Amino acid sequence: MLRNGSNTKGYFAWTFLDCLELLDGYESSYGFYYVDLDDKDLTRYPKLSAHWLIDPLVFGDYPETVKQRARGRIPVFTKYESEQIKGSLDFIGVNHYNTILVKDDPSIHDIDKWDFSSDVSIEAISKRTRRNGTLIDTPRVEYLHGYIGSMLDAIRNGSNTKGYFAWTFLDCLELLDGYKSSYGFYYVDLDDKDLTRYPKLSAHWYSNFLQGKSTT
Repeated sequence: MLRNGSNTKGYFAWTFLDCLELLDGYESSYGFYYVDLDDKDLTRYPKLSAHWLIDPLVFGDYPETVKQRARGRIPVFTKYESEQIKGSLDFIGVNHYNTILVKDDPSIHDIDKWDFSSDVSIEAISKRTRRNGTLIDTPRVEYLHGYIGSMLDAIRNGSNTKGYFAWTFLDCLELLDGYKSSYGFYYVDLDDKDLTRYPKLSAHWYSNFLQGKSTT
C-alpha cells in the first residue's frame, strides 16, 4: 500500500504471547515468545515471528532463520526498501492480558502444510483472572507489584521503557471471555440493575502506589 501511495502511519502486531483465539481457540499460535515448561525458570525464547516483524524495522531485512523457514513465501526487500524501513519504528508497544505458557509439541508439525500454526508446533496453557464476587484480589496486587518492579529493574538495566497501562478500570465485556474474566480495578455487579461499582483491593493498592503512599 505504501508503494502505491497509501498514507499508512503504523500498525499493530498480534500478539506478544500465544493466547486463546476467538475463532480458533488454541489451534492458532500468534505469540512472539516460546516458554520452555520443562525449564524450572520457564525460560522465554523469541520465536521466528518476533524476528520476522522486528528485525526488518531494526536491521532492514528478515533474519536468515526466517528466510530459510518460510522459503519462497517471504518477500525480498530491495536495497532502497531496506534503507527506508531500517530504524523506522518510533517505539515497540506490548499488549498482553495474561501469561500464556507454551510447550514444544512436534506432533503438530505438518511438513506438507507449512502454515504458521504448523511452523510453531506448540501446546499453549493459559491462566486467567476469572470473574467472582470477591473484592480481595490479592493475586492481582501481587502481580502488579511484581510487574511494575520488574519493569523498574529493566529501566535500571538500560531499557528505554516510557510507560505502561494497567487493564482495566472497570470489569468489562472481554473479546475472548465475555463477562467470564475480571480485569477491572472496580467490580461491576451485573445482577444489580444499576450496575453498582465496587473498588477491589487492587484499586486501593494502585491508587496508593500512584500517590506515593504506603502499599503494604
